[in-house]
Amino acid sequence: MASHRLVLGDPFPAGKVGNSVSTTASWDGQTLTVSWKDRWEKRVPARRGDRVAIEPGGLLYGGGEYGPPVDPVRVTIQTPPRDPVARVAWERRFYAAKRRPSLEQLRRDAAAEERYDRPRGYLVPAATVYVSEAGHCAVAYRDAMDGQVGTPWGWWADAAATPEEMAGLLGVALTLQPGQRSVGPFVVRYPAREEVAPCSGS
Repeated sequence: MASHRLVLGDPFPAGKVGNSVSTTASWDGQTLTVSWKDRWEKRVPARRGDRVAIEPGGLLYGGGEYGPPVDPVRVTIQTPPRDPVARVAWERRFYAAKRRPSLEQLRRDAAAEERYDRPRGYLVPAATVYVSEAGHCAVAYRDAMDGQVGTPWGWWADAAATPEEMAGLLGVALTLQPGQRSVGPFVVRYPAREEVAPCSGS
């Protein structure tokens, strides 16, 4: 099962969670119920507007040499950050654990991220960094495969960043594709998988 995010609106009957074959969820307006293979169930108090993360957990039957039993599915009511810039990032799945203390650290970590490219037969860069025009925030996506932006991987923002700057950056980062030279004030440095940075003019 992949990770899924739900925003609770109107109550809904039991149904499959995303593309999961084994996990179902229902919400009666007060309690979110998540079931796995009809053998495990978790009930969580929830309110309209709550964001819920439903993610793969561990084995249903642990113990012994495998350690203590672990829930097969993790259900978490997510609390949005108070910082407005972090809130914009959070809404696009750039969570606190993905934040880096500096742009340099984000660049170093992204440069070290690699994935195996089966057609080529070797490791290739796996994260692309996008920096805002003003240079106060940056995001990195991990590539899903060639030609796809992929999944939120890391981010950074300094004290001068604004929610509008972060929102603009996220909007542009999602429109750029590997190898595309520019969109608005952004230009792709060579190699294209490495970084997208602001241009100095034109």
